Amino acid sequence: MKGFTLLEMLAALVVMSLLGAIAIPVYTSFAEKANMSRGIADLSNIQMTVQNFWSENMQYPASLGDMGLADMEDPWGKKYVYLRIEGVDFMLIKNDVRKDKNLKPINTDFDLYSVGVDGDTQKTLSAKVSKDDVIRAANGSFVGLAEDF
Repeated sequence: MKGFTLLEMLAALVVMSLLGAIAIPVYTSFAEKANMSRGIADLSNIQMTVQNFWSENMQYPASLGDMGLADMEDPWGKKYVYLRIEGVDFMLIKNDVRKDKNLKPINTDFDLYSVGVDGDTQKTLSAKVSKDDVIRAANGSFVGLAEDF
């Protein structure tokens, strides 16, 4: 009767472990990049929908619900965050707008973002918990990762 020796089985186990140690981080990195890309694409689509709303109504919507997007979730299962800025008394919302490292608002029309992988954020993009957020900035000229803005 012929079978595998203990040494052959251990060698096979070592090879499989090494392959797993390489493959799992590569897959995780790929999946995270795919989620980021989906978040960026979603924000771009929502931004177009908001701009179409403005074209038809000459004002920005009060919420994503006004466009039927209230239940839309980012790739990490959190709701997208929207804040109308233009047409609202800035003193009422000044603490709610997103700000760059110089504490200047990153948008003047509306804010739109995802809280990212960690599900946590702060209004200032330079805060550590905000770096993984997917944001819309510069009134739509930039859509991407907060740490890249």
